[in-house]
Amino acid sequence: MTEEDKKESSYLDELSDLEDDFDVEVKVYRPPPSFKEFVLNPFPDMGKKISTECKTGWIKLPREIIVIYTQDKGWTFENYHQMELMALLYLHYYKDCDEWQEHHALDLEIRDILEALPRFRSVNELLSYAFIHGDLKYVDFEQVVESDSASTYDVTGLNDD
Repeated sequence: MTEEDKKESSYLDELSDLEDDFDVEVKVYRPPPSFKEFVLNPFPDMGKKISTECKTGWIKLPREIIVIYTQDKGWTFENYHQMELMALLYLHYYKDCDEWQEHHALDLEIRDILEALPRFRSVNELLSYAFIHGDLKYVDFEQVVESDSASTYDVTGLNDD
């Protein structure tokens, strides 16, 4: 047995000793469902759904989502009607997905959301409503652009160098 064979054999023996010493969690990327599919079955890949209260009654969401949004992010679900909450969760959770970089795809989803939310004329109104309640915050977004007659600027200040 050559020196190279001994090294390879020793390395393989070390690997076989390690095989039970670590776990690897693999998550598969799934594109966001359409808003209509999302409303019927929100977050289908997540665990068991539990009921939580919103402004107009009860809604079933995965425990993980409830923890992320109510405890970690400090949202108050009671501020929203069921469909408003669904729209906010959908827009916020999938905000960075690659599919929405294509404006046509995003426009289709926004159209469906606005059909489901007749009291809002634009998604901007819905997001402003959530911002007024204190649930959405500037830090939830990479950039929030506002403009006036003089200039356009990022009000978050997060992208300032």
